[in-house]
Amino acid sequence: EYWQNLATAKNSIVGIPGSRWDADAYFDADPDAEGKMYCRSMGILDNADAFDPRFFRIAPQEALYMDPEQRLFLQEGYRALEDAGYVGSDADGLDCGVYLGMESSEYSWQYATSPRISETITGNHSAIAASRLSYFLNLKGPALAIDTACSSSLVATHLACQALRGGEIDLALVGGVRLWLSPVTHIGMCKARMLSASGQCRTFDDAADGIVMGEGVGAVVLKRLSDAERDGDEIHGVILASAINQDGRTNGITAPNAESQTR
Repeated sequence: EYWQNLATAKNSIVGIPGSRWDADAYFDADPDAEGKMYCRSMGILDNADAFDPRFFRIAPQEALYMDPEQRLFLQEGYRALEDAGYVGSDADGLDCGVYLGMESSEYSWQYATSPRISETITGNHSAIAASRLSYFLNLKGPALAIDTACSSSLVATHLACQALRGGEIDLALVGGVRLWLSPVTHIGMCKARMLSASGQCRTFDDAADGIVMGEGVGAVVLKRLSDAERDGDEIHGVILASAINQDGRTNGITAPNAESQTR
């Protein structure tokens, strides 16, 4: 579906639905309006709250306190490993690293004073999010949560490739997940003039006036090419090279540096 959306140039940006928060109540076209947002558009992920806790041997009450981002990656990561043929006994004790691109979420804010502190801590910690599948499937490789903002899942991919090339692991699950659950962050980004007043991303365009936030979850399984060919795996693509750096000084800490990124 994602590929079809790209191929047909489908615009999936919508108005923020009331099921998340009432964007109209927070809207004000004046970017200086205190406590308001001038952008009420976003790419929304459907059924973000859907989860089958018993499949993953998690008590429903515990799942309630789990960040939906943790739940989504647990499901999507399992689906990716299942597609690659590495679940059940085939995964047990496997030298598989988990590399998850993930920022801190707003979900834990509503449980700041919860008496169920143990579920709240484990259910809302990014390191635990990366470790969930390792725990469930008994994977023995490293489990890392990486937060470099917009580039998190790509940096996770780079680190996984390095570990595979260096012989540290034999398999890697790499992914990223992001949901926007509170108007607070949206309002803050409007205050910083980061979001688009027109509600559209116009990448590399003179008409660009900011970004529009989007939600999503994805996971891929990586393996050394020679090993995948030896094992007769279905190969969807090959990563030829990767690199990471920092932009250095720009005209603002959130602004890109074209020269650094080209290099």
